[in-house]
Amino acid sequence: MKHETVRATAFAMPLTNSAFPPGPYRFINREYFIIQYRTDPEALRRVVPEPLELTEPVVNYEFIRMPDSTGFGDYTESGQVIPVSYRGEAGSFVHQMFLNDHPPIAGGRELWGFPKKLAQPKLAVETDTLVGTLNYGSVRIATGTMGYKHRALDTSVEARKLAVPNFLLKIIPHVDGTARICELVRFHLEDITVKGAWTGPAALDLCSHALAPVAELPVLEVLSAKHVVADLTLGLGTVVHDYLAPGATLRRRGTGSEILIEGECRLIGSATMQGVLAMLNVMRERFSPAPQQTSPLPYDVVALVLQGGGALGAYQAGVYEGLHEAGIRPNWLAGISIGALNAAIIAGSPEAERVQRLREFWETICAFSIEWPAGEGLANALPFAFDINSVRNRLAATRALVQGQPGFFKPRFPSPLWSPFTGDAATSFYDTAPLHQTLERLVDFDRLNSGEVRVSVGAVNVRTGNLTYFDTAERRLGPKHFMASGALPPGFPAVEIEGEHYWDGGVVWNTPLSRVLSGEPCDTLTFQVDLWSARGRVPQDLMEVSSRQKDIQYSSRTRAVTDQVLRMQKMRQALQRTMEELPASAKAKPEIRAIADMARHRSYNIVHLIYQSKTYEGHSRDYEFGLSAMRAHWQSGLEDIRRTLADPHRLDPPSPELGIVTHDVHRRD
Repeated sequence: MKHETVRATAFAMPLTNSAFPPGPYRFINREYFIIQYRTDPEALRRVVPEPLELTEPVVNYEFIRMPDSTGFGDYTESGQVIPVSYRGEAGSFVHQMFLNDHPPIAGGRELWGFPKKLAQPKLAVETDTLVGTLNYGSVRIATGTMGYKHRALDTSVEARKLAVPNFLLKIIPHVDGTARICELVRFHLEDITVKGAWTGPAALDLCSHALAPVAELPVLEVLSAKHVVADLTLGLGTVVHDYLAPGATLRRRGTGSEILIEGECRLIGSATMQGVLAMLNVMRERFSPAPQQTSPLPYDVVALVLQGGGALGAYQAGVYEGLHEAGIRPNWLAGISIGALNAAIIAGSPEAERVQRLREFWETICAFSIEWPAGEGLANALPFAFDINSVRNRLAATRALVQGQPGFFKPRFPSPLWSPFTGDAATSFYDTAPLHQTLERLVDFDRLNSGEVRVSVGAVNVRTGNLTYFDTAERRLGPKHFMASGALPPGFPAVEIEGEHYWDGGVVWNTPLSRVLSGEPCDTLTFQVDLWSARGRVPQDLMEVSSRQKDIQYSSRTRAVTDQVLRMQKMRQALQRTMEELPASAKAKPEIRAIADMARHRSYNIVHLIYQSKTYEGHSRDYEFGLSAMRAHWQSGLEDIRRTLADPHRLDPPSPELGIVTHDVHRRD
């Protein structure tokens, strides 16, 4: 065989009969069983390579059944995948995988760098339970179980989760035993069609083994589980970091890291595939949408003000998604009640993961642990004359009252009406310990307190009755500060902080707009996102009375705040005219210069977004924690902010004569 022939035919070993064929690698009915669990952060740091960064101390343990895969056949796989970020991009690092088929082991290791070893994984349904097991030889090292199809998940959400980038550490030795290839590889799953997705109660056991050390990332707490069936293509990859490249250095900057590599990133595969893969990469870059750049805005402060309103808070998440896609990054978040919780998720997440974390938060607290026989299915089976949305939302509200919401609150037993105890058990109907765990899981409080974004949340001191703001400009904030802001009595207990007890800030004032506008005077653009409308019709029955009362009680007093700001603007203008009359010697005095600075012109632009209640929503809409209602609220917020930003002049500073301007897409002037 001639030299040229070897080069032209080289793909994989053996040369004349490779262990696996060239792609594309298409999988039909690929079945995932994924259990997410909390583990030891130090153990994770020992196995995740730089420049990848840990995002949270969790691991996804996966059992994957692949009955129909191009070139690889029928096989099963099991192993651990770790959520990470790379240069701010959220993704997953494949730590170790075990499977029962040689071609995907050979192809996975040689092409992409998958950390694959031979073992005996299985995934099957046993009566009412989805069961995944992994044996290494005769030794059982992993067992996962989940209730079979207890509750359906949103397939579009699961498709997006499967599409995030994956990272591998590819190592190929030289013939002398040294590393010939040592690269960080990124790849994506492509052409994804999720056919079904479900969740249910789950458990995971890992056992120690010298050669299959899955238990070295111990299970501290099972967080969630899901079962997903999809068709997809395993895309080829790119090298994002070459550990052996001359001049490759790692330069840390703040909490992140920046990789400097001299030379080009190389595509995975043999020499004969380089041209084809390079062309595919160029096409992918050409047709993929470019990331939105952060918009330069002529303001010192860009604030996002988030009102309280329980389940309606998904509207605020939709508004934030629209701001994020437009490249607008608020540098001050102010919230009360559910607005405070949304603020915590945003400020406590990497910029690239904020929308994803918000979605995970809302999907968590709007899920339900038990499917009622008379639940969503009954609503969809009702005659056409019935308002299905209304019935579905009422069922969600009833479920929240009786069962609580996973990751948020759970009912107390016994009821505080018959409790023999004092304290929280006697003063509130629900225990909010699950919310504390959710915040710990989803919010990076070191990032939240880093000063990157200012955060202010309002709560009421139960003893004094005064509204207090917990502000990262003044103190370090933790889960309790955000829980205090959302501790609405008598449903939720007061939260003790430094010897004082606090309730939901909405008991006194439901919108923290005044906190932003009463700060150090500066040019300010405020996106005020309200969940209750002050305007509404006269009620026609007692249910409408209850609903309208909530609207009026919790709506913003925006006009009162803007009137106060307008008065301050007029005072500044009067001071400016007075300063012009002073002699130069007087203007040089320090106290006069301080007054002159206070009198300097400031611009205030308030973009007001108010959730518009649907006709089928009633007095319980703030605790209708159903997935369908949540998605509708989210979409309303996204559509409203897109309509608002469609007119770029809405973000322009007001004229110096006015000093303040407000916008509202729903306002009819």
